Amino acid sequence: MKHRKFLLVTIMALAIQSASAYDFKVDDIAYNKNSDGTSVTVTYINQGYYLNYSSLSGDINIPPSVAYSGTTYSVTSIDDFAFYSCKGITSVTIPGSVTSIGYQAFFGCRGLTSVIIPNSVTSIGNGAFGYCSGLTSVAIPNSVTSIGDGTFERCSGLKSVTIPGSVTSIGYEAFDGCTALASVALPSSVREIGTFAFYGCTGLARIDAYPNPEEISLGESVFYNVPIDGTLHVLPGYLEAYQNADQWKDFTNIAGDLDEPASGDDDDNENHNEYVTKYDVNGDGRVDVADVVTLAGIAMGM
Repeated sequence: MKHRKFLLVTIMALAIQSASAYDFKVDDIAYNKNSDGTSVTVTYINQGYYLNYSSLSGDINIPPSVAYSGTTYSVTSIDDFAFYSCKGITSVTIPGSVTSIGYQAFFGCRGLTSVIIPNSVTSIGNGAFGYCSGLTSVAIPNSVTSIGDGTFERCSGLKSVTIPGSVTSIGYEAFDGCTALASVALPSSVREIGTFAFYGCTGLARIDAYPNPEEISLGESVFYNVPIDGTLHVLPGYLEAYQNADQWKDFTNIAGDLDEPASGDDDDNENHNEYVTKYDVNGDGRVDVADVVTLAGIAMGM
């Protein structure tokens, strides 16, 4: 019963997709033109029930722009179900032009081990990386304020996740069944954690919780089947509050030994983002050798 929501929504959505079509393909990836006429959305190729790309495998680099019929379009979003159940994909690089990742966009991509999400992304749909059992680590960009329902549900290989200080809410079943997740740090910005958010995270031996527990709204059974003897680390000033707060007080080892985050951390993040925005020439969300080569080519008129 607990997983009925995603199952029913997925079945209904897939059932009505059969008449859908894409506008064009470039390098085996399908796109739909957006209403602005200048940008496109990465979408799925209709191959029946699963809507997947049977021809795609290995490392996938989504380009920041594509040219078709004499027009160049910016790639700004990834559609619902875009790469649903593409089991052959091992890594995905999302460019800095993309601002949103749709509902269950990479759901069931069991071979996916690595994904790079740039700071341009502000919205990640529910279940976007659900059941990606091969995914081992992920860094959520500080442009994201909410981790949606089931975003990383049943990512049983996920060992580490970085939750930035921009996140205020963690959704229903967000990390449900992430059995390999060994530790997690909850930034002081978090104000809501949904029902079953860390349900069944049986390897979660350390939680660093920075928020005031009196300011967090908790759903039901947030830490169900999480080891209660795992150490819950908190700020010294909140130790007594955690020891008396519903669900938090169930942990048998609560330590008030965290240090206050450095005051300059947020400024450092903003400066880093400005640096990436300025020098990320190829729009892949990173500044690396490829950008240097591109800049050198521009300077030499190549």
